[in-house]
Amino acid sequence: MAEPFLEAFQDQDIDWLVKAGQQHTLEKDAVVIHQGAAVDALYIIINGQMISAVADDKESALGKAFSAITNDTHLAHELFSFQNGDVFGEIAVLNKPNSPMEVRAVGPTTVLMVPQSRLETKLAEDLEFASRFYWVMA
Repeated sequence: MAEPFLEAFQDQDIDWLVKAGQQHTLEKDAVVIHQGAAVDALYIIINGQMISAVADDKESALGKAFSAITNDTHLAHELFSFQNGDVFGEIAVLNKPNSPMEVRAVGPTTVLMVPQSRLETKLAEDLEFASRFYWVMA
């Protein structure tokens, strides 16, 4: 989800996201969401690029053989790319399913990570913020 997510918010909402979040600088191939794992944060890309991908079954004999032959540890099919200002992890944070994909950095990338617990508290306590957040999700 791109800029429409952030455009729906007021300045004080953006200020809260920045204060509640933590800025992280990621190296190439750093994974922030692992396929099959719970998502515990909302991410906003400040600078850089990330991709989401679905990994092949690395537990199968064929997957292991292909990985060895190609020397590729990222047997994955790219789904989306995320750029500056894009947001991801928001739906999984709300629904709390395990992620069906991984999200990793294409190169050096800076993200703002807003922990799920802080977001849930904000949504419960600030109904105006919650209405804008859920409006974007709809």
